[in-house]
Amino acid sequence: MPQQRPVALSGRPRVDEKTLAEARVLFETQAEISQAEICRRLGMSTGTLAYHARCEGWVRAEGVLVYRQGVARDKREKLVAQLYRAFERQVGELEDLSEPS
Repeated sequence: MPQQRPVALSGRPRVDEKTLAEARVLFETQAEISQAEICRRLGMSTGTLAYHARCEGWVRAEGVLVYRQGVARDKREKLVAQLYRAFERQVGELEDLSEPS
């Protein structure tokens, strides 16, 4: 009788140590592969991958971090510029209201 994989409380098969080791290698060395692709290749959920990466201190391949930080920085800069323009407009409107006619 074939041995069954242990099942987690969620009903999904638990991920074995060999699969986790493979996932860690891909996670830490392959910047061009997304986390979702790693999970598809190895038959695990993205939540499981994220959980082990966080709890075990996995460090994502460098190219991914640079890309994500760059995207976040661009979005942040655009948002700050929009907020600044809105602030300047509102201050101008307040100044117009406070000037005696």
